[in-house]
Amino acid sequence: MILHTLELRRYLIARIIERGGAASVADLVDDLADAGFEVAGRPSKTVSDALRPDVTRHRLVRLERGVYAEATIARSTRYRILAVAHSLRSAAALSHRRETAATTRLTTVRQSSSQFVGPEPGDNRHEPGNLGIVETDHAHPTGGS
Repeated sequence: MILHTLELRRYLIARIIERGGAASVADLVDDLADAGFEVAGRPSKTVSDALRPDVTRHRLVRLERGVYAEATIARSTRYRILAVAHSLRSAAALSHRRETAATTRLTTVRQSSSQFVGPEPGDNRHEPGNLGIVETDHAHPTGGS
């Protein structure tokens, strides 16, 4: 599941809040990958760019290059950010379960189709030179000779 602008910002802030301290960009990128999320472009740059507006709004503080920590966040904003992050995780988990189920079904179909053995022994209809004409001892069904 690919996260874009606002969802990405909220998820990253939630991860920083949940960590209870400072978080490096590398840790946040790893958290995104572990949760099944993807970002467009170079992940470290995308994460840094996504956190910049929240540093400007004083929700986060940049401790050093690539390291951010929680600053002052209003209780209602904090609640909303954590709720959005929770719903994103749920959606990612559901998406992962669907992909796994689809892959499992596809694998099962491939396995069952690969179990095709071929013609029965003595069945020469598919041998080279045979035009598909099968001789039988039965009389013609229309009653002819």
